[in-house]
Amino acid sequence: RFTYMDAEQTKTSEVLQTAKVLNSNGTEWQLSVKLGPIPIKLAYMIIHVDDDYHTCIVGNPDRSLLYIMARTPCVEAGILDRLKNVAESVGYSRSKIKDVPQLDQAWDVPDGAVAS
Repeated sequence: RFTYMDAEQTKTSEVLQTAKVLNSNGTEWQLSVKLGPIPIKLAYMIIHVDDDYHTCIVGNPDRSLLYIMARTPCVEAGILDRLKNVAESVGYSRSKIKDVPQLDQAWDVPDGAVAS
């Protein structure tokens, strides 16, 4: 189950999903999501995970989607740059990587960090 809230954070919803490992390295997965009566299968790759699991990069095999994720809403600029370099090294176009601001920018952003 994947639980999420609407943009106003007033309603919680759930989507049923299952994931299946597709390769022996455990880096390629297929996510099956059921949206109402419609089953959807999505392929994705785990491109990078930090040793402490603080950040990770997930994308898809055709390089059309990329997610750089962190456990905190703010990532130090140097760390974000390093993660973008990793994505670029496996075939993603750096010029297409966009920083996406978090919905709630109420956090204190430390010097040298990016809230995205």
